[in-house]
Formats: sequence, C-alpha cells, structure tokens
Amino acid sequence: MAPRATYRLQFHKGFAFADAERLVPYFARLGVSHVYASPITTARAGSMHGYDVIDPTRLNPELGGEDALRRLVAVLRGHELGLIDDTAFTFLWVTDFPMFEWDEDEKRWTAVHHPFTRPTDEWRERFDEDPRHALAYAYDIIVNGNELGGGSFRIHEPDIQARVFDLLALTEEQQRSQFGFLLDALAMGAPPHGGIALGIDRMTMVLAGEPNLRDVIAFPKNQAGLDPMSGAPSEITHAQLDELGLTVVAPQEPG
Repeated sequence: MAPRATYRLQFHKGFAFADAERLVPYFARLGVSHVYASPITTARAGSMHGYDVIDPTRLNPELGGEDALRRLVAVLRGHELGLIDDTAFTFLWVTDFPMFEWDEDEKRWTAVHHPFTRPTDEWRERFDEDPRHALAYAYDIIVNGNELGGGSFRIHEPDIQARVFDLLALTEEQQRSQFGFLLDALAMGAPPHGGIALGIDRMTMVLAGEPNLRDVIAFPKNQAGLDPMSGAPSEITHAQLDELGLTVVAPQEPG
C-alpha cells in the first residue's frame, strides 16, 4: 500500500465552511480516488482557515494526483475572486470510469460502480486479464461542478457476468445463492439495458444557487446526524423492538 499523502490548503478566514465541504466531490470529479477531508480548525463561526485533503491510497498517478490538486485550487480560487460566472450552466459528461479497484484489506478486486456494470467494448474480452486498467460502461452528468446523476449499461450476457463474479472472488456457490435469479434471467435472453439516476434535489440546489444540499431537501440532517425538523432519531420503544425481534445490548464498561 502506498504511503498516505496529505495536502493542506490554506484559505482566508472568510472562506465559508459550506464551500470547504465541496472539496471532496471536486476531488472525485477531478480523478483522485478515496479522498477524505477534515477541517484544520473548528468552524463554529461558519468559517475556517484551511482544509486537510487526504488521499490514503493514491491508487494510480494516471487518475490525476498533483495535477488534479492544482486544478482544484484554481477552481476554488476562482470562486473566491469572483472569476466564475455562477449564472451560466456548463454541462459535462464523465465517462471511462475504472471498472475495478483493489481492496487492500480483503486482498481482492471489488467493483467501483457495482458488479453488474458492463465493460466497455474494447475491454469486454479482456477485463479479467488486466482489471486495474479495465474501463466500465458508466457515466455521470455534471453541471457547474455538481453531479446531477449517474448510471451505467448493465451486463446482459451470463458468461460475462460469471467472469466478473469470478474476478471478484465469489465462489460458484456464492454466485448461485446470492445472484442465481439474475444468472437464470440472463440465460433466458435479457436485452441490452442501461439507465441513469438523476438527483432532483441536486438540480434544485444548482437552480436555487445554494451551496449546500441540506438547504433544499425536505428533512435535512445536521452534522451530528440529527433531523431538527422531526427530532429524529428518537428513542425506540420496547414494543417496537419486540415486533422486530431485536434486543439492545448495552456496551460493557472497560475494565
């Protein structure tokens, strides 16, 4: 596993925390995988001094790396200086997503999108020979740096689906027990099919010019995971637990 790489971005004291939260999706769209962000200083006053952006795996330099970081900084500086026209709508299709990624903990390949995503035509016959570089028939639609939706074409051939499951280290028994219904359906002659899921809430956020998705959804959660409108989560009654056959076990005190 490659060493952890930490980048510290410093902004002026008035840089909004809501804008800083958008670092993670910006990095994802710029091609840097597995990015986690945490504030350098607390944001109780609604602003912060900077941000740590950590890429703990650095899977492949071809995905962006330092160049992606420079482009990210340019975009954020452009917003700070008022150089970006927020009234314009610029659309972008993102394609050629990797099909697989290596799970260092489980020592096996996993699907980046989901295990039913179709490989691109040029990788259909050889995706299992070079999974690190195999490309998926997947796509995202972006407007002004915001992902509005994503989707893929699905595998409709049972032999290709079985090869994907083999690469993901699923035994034949696991394939039958977990996805036997799908393999049987594909064997009966499923047609080529695909689709896309669009986020109406994200469209609303872009059209309203809001920087935060929580400002446009019906029941937003705060950073503590609480819903201030409904008061959720609330205490569960014993009757509800009994109905579901659940028992709450209190954690043991250390020592």
